[in-house]
Amino acid sequence: MTERKGIIVFIILFLNLFVCAGESISIAAVGDIMLGTTFPDAVLPKSQGIMLMKAADSILIFADIAFGNLEAPFTECELLRKDSTDTCKYAFRTPPYLASALKNAGFDAFTLANNHVRDFGDKGLKDTKQTLQEFGIKYTGMKNEIAKFERDGSKIAIVGFAPYYGMNNMCNIEESKKLIKTLSDSFDIVIVTFHGGSEGTDAQHVYDAEESLFGENRGNVYKFSHAMIDAGADLVVGHGPHVLRAMELYKGRLIAYSLGNFCTYAKINTFGISGYAPVILVNLQKDGSFKDGRIYSFKQKYRQGIAVDNEYSASNQIRKLSYEDFPESSPVIDDRGYISIPKSY
Repeated sequence: MTERKGIIVFIILFLNLFVCAGESISIAAVGDIMLGTTFPDAVLPKSQGIMLMKAADSILIFADIAFGNLEAPFTECELLRKDSTDTCKYAFRTPPYLASALKNAGFDAFTLANNHVRDFGDKGLKDTKQTLQEFGIKYTGMKNEIAKFERDGSKIAIVGFAPYYGMNNMCNIEESKKLIKTLSDSFDIVIVTFHGGSEGTDAQHVYDAEESLFGENRGNVYKFSHAMIDAGADLVVGHGPHVLRAMELYKGRLIAYSLGNFCTYAKINTFGISGYAPVILVNLQKDGSFKDGRIYSFKQKYRQGIAVDNEYSASNQIRKLSYEDFPESSPVIDDRGYISIPKSY
């Protein structure tokens, strides 16, 4: 019976996406992904991680584009760049063979703009890019580095930002605006994804203020997101706090301020709200404006991957935060995670 139900859900999702084809572009997005690490000791999934994201692959595969944040380098480099004696810092090193799990799950692109992709220096970063290329997955995040797609006659750009050296810098808003304005002249749809803001259970709310952690300036995510849409971006997706944050509609465009963790197999807290692992499926009009969408709720199981959450914990949490932080500009989010534009908007 469970298998039959799964087939029915799969068919409904397929038909839903098929009907929307030609009318809109479907974008699936997730937060942080770290599939396992060999540093300082090996904590790795079985069977090349093929089952880690199986619960969500029907959504990811059938979206026009699916992307997330790659929170660890794919490398075997042994030269650690970080100071491992600093207890405030973590370092990850994922074996390149695990990238096959991302391809099998249906991902098309990743942002590498974050605080872990250089854990093993420029060599680790170079290995990561090469690995993704070998699996046909595009990437963005380093300065002026764009993931480019064409879907159903529309040209789409995804550009990653973070407050770190050598990356598209979200703290330099004027420079970031120039990049987005240039892209909006050449692409039909521009998607911005950023890794910023503070971290932890006390970092769930969005403020118009600079955030910092461990002495790092992690940007003003509110000001940055609005500026990117002002400059021509059509969808803004954030991550970095390791918890969920609110959604907002701004000038007819959707901002998801943090999608938290998606599949972080080891060394990252996945208990309580840190284990909420949503996939958002957003349908954009051909002009880039928000049409509708859904928050699919999953939870991480400790060192097992993600599982469907029938209690809709992730969507309920995002709805709560959205109504609290943006009472005048929150999208409507129903009790099953469907996202729509308010009638009064």
